[in-house]
Amino acid sequence: MKHRSVVANFIFQSAAPSQPVDAVALFRRSHHPSIRSYQGKLAPISGSIDASDNSPTAAAVRETREETQLIAHRDIRLDFIGPPFSFADEQAQRSWTVYPFAWTLLVDEKAIILDWEHDGWEWAKPENVLSGAMDDVCVPRLHESLRRVYFGAKGMFGSDEHMRPGSEAGNAFQAGINLLRDDKDNGARVLATNAVRSLKEIVDAFPEPADSSTRALWWKSLRIAAYHLMHSARPSMSAAIASALLEALSQIEHMIRDPGQTKQDISSQLDICISNRQHASKRIAQAFTDYLGERAPNSADNSAVHIVTLSSSSTIQAALLHLIGSRQFKKVQVSILESRPRCEGASLAAAIVSALKNQRHEGPLSSSTTVSITIAPDSHLASFIAPTEPSARVKTYLLLGADRITVYGDVLNKTLSLSAASLAQNTQEATSGQEQQRSVPVVVLSESDKVAGLSNADALEQSSARSEKLEREAHGVEAGSVEEVIGIWKVAGVKDGDVELLREVMSEGEGAAMQVSVEDRIFEWVPARLVSVYMTELGRIYKNYIREMSVRKTELAAKIFDDLYD
Repeated sequence: MKHRSVVANFIFQSAAPSQPVDAVALFRRSHHPSIRSYQGKLAPISGSIDASDNSPTAAAVRETREETQLIAHRDIRLDFIGPPFSFADEQAQRSWTVYPFAWTLLVDEKAIILDWEHDGWEWAKPENVLSGAMDDVCVPRLHESLRRVYFGAKGMFGSDEHMRPGSEAGNAFQAGINLLRDDKDNGARVLATNAVRSLKEIVDAFPEPADSSTRALWWKSLRIAAYHLMHSARPSMSAAIASALLEALSQIEHMIRDPGQTKQDISSQLDICISNRQHASKRIAQAFTDYLGERAPNSADNSAVHIVTLSSSSTIQAALLHLIGSRQFKKVQVSILESRPRCEGASLAAAIVSALKNQRHEGPLSSSTTVSITIAPDSHLASFIAPTEPSARVKTYLLLGADRITVYGDVLNKTLSLSAASLAQNTQEATSGQEQQRSVPVVVLSESDKVAGLSNADALEQSSARSEKLEREAHGVEAGSVEEVIGIWKVAGVKDGDVELLREVMSEGEGAAMQVSVEDRIFEWVPARLVSVYMTELGRIYKNYIREMSVRKTELAAKIFDDLYD
């Protein structure tokens, strides 16, 4: 029996806020000889996950564009990524693993242009598919795929009437998804905390559970909600969000099953989870300050320290403020790369300055400590890390945050991190009083919940450069807004005519003889070999511990989510 892993893309009509979607597009599979299965049957946009696809999401984007000409994030919006499932079709002598996706159509339906793989398409009511009324005209198990990504009656929350669009708990769920999806200012730590807060708001919106069956349904709905908060809202931030939610769910599981525990008891426990998360950055900040102190054992070495960083991270902000307040160094120099196009680095600098000004009366600054903050365009990277006249008495450190850390120790962070880390590790910095030189240490500050679970359970047994690459690629990296890049041009004084000329050529599409595109890649990977130190709320951790954490998280996720739709 031949096995294939496929994506199933459901495209929905746009609906008003808090209203259920009432139509999903189904496509009639062609009778073309190359279509080997289910000719003439209605199906979502589907296709195999190819070896060239970095992830199921990448395959979903590719298949949708190939078969409908719809471009992800422009013509359609990704709303939900459902848990995959497998089944066998004995009659067709095939088995499948299906990865379901839900998209909302953002443009007129006339924009849907079919290729040869389909003879036509039509709108259908989701409840007709889910009820089985259309089974005879649809591909097998279509209802199983749809229910995993449809937020409506008989959909992802099954028979739970309290988790429907328009209900109090349903609105809390959708608000949580929107909050995480739309927040482009905060990092993974804040998003993860907000995810737990959203879970608490869903709990608060439920009625008090009346009996054991109600509690069982409640537990199932909370797990489904958590799954989508993890995987659907911000896939690129899913490591931190997943870790935070898995920890929260493990804390309340026994409470939900216990008839002696009230809804308020469970809500209070989630408050404790949120509070504990907020203390993590303080522990990281202390660990970082201690690390710098250990590397400067002599008073002469404490004269100055130079920190280079980029973008904006609440964890890095807390660490720098703690370092300054510790008065461990007489002078703290902070060089911040602004990180275009959103210039988050300027926001980080402003946050540090604001905190220092507001706390001046409490004594974070004194005559024995001076602070120098320099903000510069990203093009100044080399002058910060490898100045032409380095000082042997000022120790430089590159400080990076992390949105995800793989089982192998590779770090996902804001674009420019890779260039910065590569330069740091290949820069020879003079050492005071000695002829020897050293590279600039690359320090990653991160909560331990940024360590991601395994995307492939067999990855550790097949450890190699390829498996490390696949583990990185399995985690989607979101793209930024082209308009934000173009907006910077206008502010910088690029002529309107030049901008419009480039827009005109960009709009001509892939078939044009001359093509122009604009990129805004928000994140990139820093290989573990370029990282000197991983610093967390647990202190300094090493790659073997990262590996153990990743395995534990994988096992916990399997325990909590494996039976969602049994």
